[in-house]
Amino acid sequence: MSKCYFCEIGDVKPGTATMPMYRDATVVVVKNVPVDVCANCGEEYISHEIGVQLDAIFDDAENSGIEALVRKYPIKPSAPKPRERQTPTPAAASHTAAQPVPAAGD
Repeated sequence: MSKCYFCEIGDVKPGTATMPMYRDATVVVVKNVPVDVCANCGEEYISHEIGVQLDAIFDDAENSGIEALVRKYPIKPSAPKPRERQTPTPAAASHTAAQPVPAAGD
């Protein structure tokens, strides 16, 4: 655990924050961003990696012509579950098989 750089009193602990970002006519607000927060003064610290991700979110919004965007911080998706292989049952197999077409005179 480290002490806050600004107040030099509080312990810095993991938490989340809402990060507003502004540039010209574009406003992007990202909620639930992982940060370290000072328990005394509330100063928030983000890692370099998180900063790069926030910049990318902002740049994407700005380049897309979005003027205002509010979103939750991206959470890494869990690994997809493997799909079970389904073996056709005899009933399902017979219904998909080609059926003979009756002759015109029958």
